[in-house]
Amino acid sequence: MTRGISLSSFFLLLLFGAALLGGCQNAGPAPLPRLERADFPGGATRLSLDLPGHFTANAQSIPVPPEAAPFVLSMTRYQTGKETGIELQITAVRFDDAAVAGRFGPARTPARQKFYAVFQDTLLSALPPEFKVKDAAAEISDARETLSVDGRDLTVLSVDYISGFQTPGKFKIIFIPDDREVWLITILYDGGDERLPAEIERIIQSIRVTG
Repeated sequence: MTRGISLSSFFLLLLFGAALLGGCQNAGPAPLPRLERADFPGGATRLSLDLPGHFTANAQSIPVPPEAAPFVLSMTRYQTGKETGIELQITAVRFDDAAVAGRFGPARTPARQKFYAVFQDTLLSALPPEFKVKDAAAEISDARETLSVDGRDLTVLSVDYISGFQTPGKFKIIFIPDDREVWLITILYDGGDERLPAEIERIIQSIRVTG
């Protein structure tokens, strides 16, 4: 699985960029604004979700690494600014349906579903140790759960860590499966704001993928 580890190292930068390194500083809680619907077009589908306040982000096309090129057509990333203690990075990974079908069969067959399951597990399993090395995190713990949202089983990876600068941080990665295009949402948030876990739960429950 050396290719998987190499690919996960690439996704570490893809998912976090420079935003996460050094921990998430808490400048003090501000009033949480009302939730607003936000829309993010991908290469084959469209993601929408409720966010507290007005989040803006421009689409960035990300070069496909050689490890993913046989089965991935394109990758699109959105990175928002930080609002009310929350920052998001959203990534769409569009699969080459013909290439995946040629190797693993039609959609929803056992072999095809195993391909997506291995893709997800390799990525999420390798991210915590890769992040610990990249950020020189002193401590890190993670937990994984499956949530049913709008008829989809989403995998949520929750991570708590102490950065190399001895600042606490938290983030969640939500893996949204789809035969055409996988979405990954990274939510960074201030661990000291007790209001945010419930707010993030509302964000997750509002996730919809269409197209």
